[in-house]
Amino acid sequence: MVKTWTVGYWPIPFRGNFVKVILEYAGEEYDVMETSEVIQLKTAAVSAQPVPFIGPPFLLHNESGFAISQTAAIVEYLVRKFGFVPESPELAALAQKAVLDCIDVLVEITRHNGNQMWTRDAWSEFRGPGKRLDQCLGVLEELAKRHGLKEEHSTGFFLGTEKMSAADFAVYALFEQLARCMPPLIHDLQRAAPRVWKMCQRIGENPKLQAFSNAQSQRW
Repeated sequence: MVKTWTVGYWPIPFRGNFVKVILEYAGEEYDVMETSEVIQLKTAAVSAQPVPFIGPPFLLHNESGFAISQTAAIVEYLVRKFGFVPESPELAALAQKAVLDCIDVLVEITRHNGNQMWTRDAWSEFRGPGKRLDQCLGVLEELAKRHGLKEEHSTGFFLGTEKMSAADFAVYALFEQLARCMPPLIHDLQRAAPRVWKMCQRIGENPKLQAFSNAQSQRW
């Protein structure tokens, strides 16, 4: 039986998880495209692609044939479709900003999507109190702080909204995979973004997201 969605991405977490986390939370059924199919579509002429794109992730709605690429665009499409957009246009814009901030962190961590390998010296310059990674995480922490997220709160979302927004999905997708795939970074996340870290821990208690994380931990 064909599922509602198909996600096209490489067999790694990274940006693909920004998409999958929303689908999981919303209880949507989706298939993950085989790597060979992703390569085939990526290298096809743009006229033969379901949506013109350079690289994954991309998302297909199997019934309608609608396709969309670019991580931030996919996230925006899904939160609108499932009703996770703040009513305030200002908060909606800030939610989108947080998504892009999270993507920026991934770009930094992966050295521009794998264009370079880390050296010990470069990693030491990047990671540590007051260094580049802390600055990137501090942007997210300060944004959440300005919208009322407190370290001691056991409830509440990133922008002070009543329910999840694109910001919450993106921040959770980022923090969850960094903590799971690179456990030493837990200390960095807790130090540079304690409010956001605790919020992500709460979000991760959702049974659907917990099952998703457990399944991924078997592979990565």
